[in-house]
Amino acid sequence: MQFEPGIYKIEDRGVFKKCYYLHVTVSEGKKFYQINASLAQPTSAAHILDHYKLKKSLRRPLQIKKVKITLEWTDIDDDNFEMATSDIQMLRRLFEEYPELARAFGSRKFKTD
Repeated sequence: MQFEPGIYKIEDRGVFKKCYYLHVTVSEGKKFYQINASLAQPTSAAHILDHYKLKKSLRRPLQIKKVKITLEWTDIDDDNFEMATSDIQMLRRLFEEYPELARAFGSRKFKTD
């Protein structure tokens, strides 16, 4: 099977059956495969299909029913934290209240005292 440039829904062949977006692009005559927001890789369709099952081809705009972002981090004492939200404002407040956390995620926007 060959993937044409576009967006596809694929499913992990593992136990958890999570779905991902596969974005196929062509640059300088070479196909690149990008899963979710990872870096695009010049691999083969066979390699993708070894690890994922094709669910269907998608068109924009993507139909999103529900979103949730889960952040996990470990502090200096090796204690684990987790926060889940479906509200981007809550995520912004978390980073404003704890700019150290925002910096650990790579943000330069939030300042520490």
